[in-house]
Amino acid sequence: MLSASSDSVWVLDITHITDVTADPAAAACRAVGRSLSREEWAEHVPDADYAAGCT
Repeated sequence: MLSASSDSVWVLDITHITDVTADPAAAACRAVGRSLSREEWAEHVPDADYAAGCT
């Protein structure tokens, strides 16, 4: 993603967003270093079916 103002340009890597939507369980494992509990999953990933276990 590219954003600019009159005197600045920012380039932001947003590939992690597509990684999260493609595989929310793997993204959660990377973020916290373990599997999420069902309760944590329901709170943080409510639109996806629960997926246990980091691989």
